[in-house]
Amino acid sequence: MSKVVKENLSESHSIRKQIDEIIALEKINKNEFIRRVMDFYVKNKVLLISEDKISEGYKEMGDINLSLAEESLSCDSECVQKYERYLLSSDINYKKGADLPFAEHKQYSEKYRHDQAW
Repeated sequence: MSKVVKENLSESHSIRKQIDEIIALEKINKNEFIRRVMDFYVKNKVLLISEDKISEGYKEMGDINLSLAEESLSCDSECVQKYERYLLSSDINYKKGADLPFAEHKQYSEKYRHDQAW
């Protein structure tokens, strides 16, 4: 059960007039109006705080994702460089007279040479 609390409120004449208009339209008393306003404010404040925390979390995750992407990019770059060095060394071996750059494919190259007669 809710506890009854008495508060003294001071409001300007224009605010007072607007409150009276809303009370008349809603057909509620001033206590009910104040209760609804406080409920509305508290619920929205909680939502705003939650949204701020969520926003901070997304920013933190964005920073983490960026660092992970940069880290993997350097690994990918390193792999590409190794692969290109391998291809270059294989190309040199091939030009020197090797059948194929891979020793295990030597049998394949001998079996399926293009200059063989069928």
